[in-house]
Amino acid sequence: MKKLISLFGIVLMLFTVISGCSKTVDEKLCRIEISDSKNNVIAVLENQSQADVTDFFDDAKWMETQPPADRLSTEYIVSVYQEKTKTVVKTANDDEYEKIMEYETFKDSDIVKVSIGGDIVNGIISDEFLDGYYVASSEFFSKVDHTVSLKAA
Repeated sequence: MKKLISLFGIVLMLFTVISGCSKTVDEKLCRIEISDSKNNVIAVLENQSQADVTDFFDDAKWMETQPPADRLSTEYIVSVYQEKTKTVVKTANDDEYEKIMEYETFKDSDIVKVSIGGDIVNGIISDEFLDGYYVASSEFFSKVDHTVSLKAA
C-alpha cells in the first residue's frame, strides 16, 4: 500500500511539473501606426498579435540594399509599438506601448528604411547602427496602401 501511495505521489508531482511547463506567457499586443511625411497619424491598427505584425510586414521576402544615392521623399512612416512589460512602478504619463520599429517608405520607390525603435536604445547606440535599407515586397506596399485607404474612407 505504501508503494502505491508513493507511486501515486510521484505521478501527481510529475503531472504538476509537466503541466506547469506547458503554461504560456501572455503575448504582448502591438499597435501599428501609419503617418504621412509630416508625422500626422492617418491610420492605426490596434491590438495586433505578433503573427499579425509578421504577416503585415512580410519582411522574409525583403532584400537588404544600400542607402539610396538620391534623396528620396518620404511617403509614409509605419511605426510598430509593443505593450510595455507590466511593472509595479508607474509614472503619471506612462504610455502602455513603446516604439520598437519604424519603417519609412519613399514616394516612387520600393526601398524602405528600417529603424530600431528609439524608445528601446535611445542614446545607447549611434543611429547609423540602427538603420537598414531594404527592397520591400509589393505585398507590403499593397497592405500599407489598403490600410491607409480604409482609414481615410
